[in-house]
Amino acid sequence: IKSVYELIIILNDVVKALGALAGCNILHRDISDSNIMFTRDKDGNVCGVLIDLDNAVDAERAQIDKRPICTGTLPFMSVNNLEQSDAARKNVDELESMLYLLIWMGVWGAASAHRASTARGTRKVSDWNDPKRAAEAKRDKMNSASNLGTLLREFFRVRVPKPNGINGKEIEIAEWINESYVILEELVLDLRACLFDNPNLPPWARSTQPGKPERLGFKESGSDQRANDPSNDSATTPNAEFDDPTVHDGLVDPFRERTKDPAADVLFASFARILAKYGSIAQSKITEAKAKGGALVDSGNVV
Repeated sequence: IKSVYELIIILNDVVKALGALAGCNILHRDISDSNIMFTRDKDGNVCGVLIDLDNAVDAERAQIDKRPICTGTLPFMSVNNLEQSDAARKNVDELESMLYLLIWMGVWGAASAHRASTARGTRKVSDWNDPKRAAEAKRDKMNSASNLGTLLREFFRVRVPKPNGINGKEIEIAEWINESYVILEELVLDLRACLFDNPNLPPWARSTQPGKPERLGFKESGSDQRANDPSNDSATTPNAEFDDPTVHDGLVDPFRERTKDPAADVLFASFARILAKYGSIAQSKITEAKAKGGALVDSGNVV
């Protein structure tokens, strides 16, 4: 691909594909850079394609069969998957993988030339390739926007040359590339908030760290846990009942809680809306760039 903007458009298409699979009760279970391809139409616009259903399963059967199982590509696996939790696999696991993929591409580079320039380096996301450290690293980095920021600070950038009177186009291209990675950072932050700090879910289905029920906001009274939550956006809160949290060894794990209905459906709808919004932004940026000539659009070769 030629830019971050094309990456965003492609992954927006992939989320639509996941929604279509969900409509057929199918879980893909291996969202990764190797299983996402794209095509171009006659005008050069990209369209994302999700491939490789080797690990796909019937979603209803996957919910019934709670034997611990670990499938997928290591850096992009969800925490429940990595920890071989007996929580039912849901679309929320696929969305988690999508978020990790976006972060991965942001760090190592979206365009092929960008990835080539970072290939020999080591980054904090390298922990995601370690099966003994990946889950803990993801729990830590996804727990807050501040923690995630340590990864965002390693997002790819190109060097902006100093003006010399004749390199105006080079400067424009470098700034255009760097701006695209800033927009990718904003998308990643929004998706992290959607999955791990969503005000439309009860407090015990947020965060990434296990905790005691009362510490995560659960009250035995049985009253609506969202009613007194100052972060709750009542205008967008679905009229849905959430089950009480599942307690294991005195602790509640938000990752497990997010796989329950209707939490998983709420998250998928929110995630899809956010990616669609950024997909529109990305398409607008590409359209603007085409109006200025091909140099910006083809800037994926610039490092």
